[in-house]
Amino acid sequence: MAEDSGELADVLTSEARVVEIRTAMTARSHFLAASFWGRVQLGVGGLAAVLSAIAGASALSSLEGRNIIAGTLALAVTTLTAVSTFLNPNDRANAHLRAGNAYLALEDAQGSSTGSSSAPGRQPGSSPGL
Repeated sequence: MAEDSGELADVLTSEARVVEIRTAMTARSHFLAASFWGRVQLGVGGLAAVLSAIAGASALSSLEGRNIIAGTLALAVTTLTAVSTFLNPNDRANAHLRAGNAYLALEDAQGSSTGSSSAPGRQPGSSPGL
């Protein structure tokens, strides 16, 4: 009976280590996705600004004075709002950060219950540098 109990403990410890590794990998993938969507936000925003300027200059080249400035600003705001609403990159980045942190919390909780160390190169309770 004691032998069965020891084998069960070994199997459970082994499975706990597998869960620990998988949660570390999943957390890292969420942090990478968050970083990606942060870059998308900057890239799309910059591109939208450049294209808005070009489109505004083309469409408003026949206007004069204050009408050109007002038309350019209106076009830029419309373009940026549409792109930002469509992609919603900030919410995507935040969602991935929350998911990554949740997986790290799970990893830390599991690691403390088994007495094992956390992922290599990371202290419990810290997030990976990106």
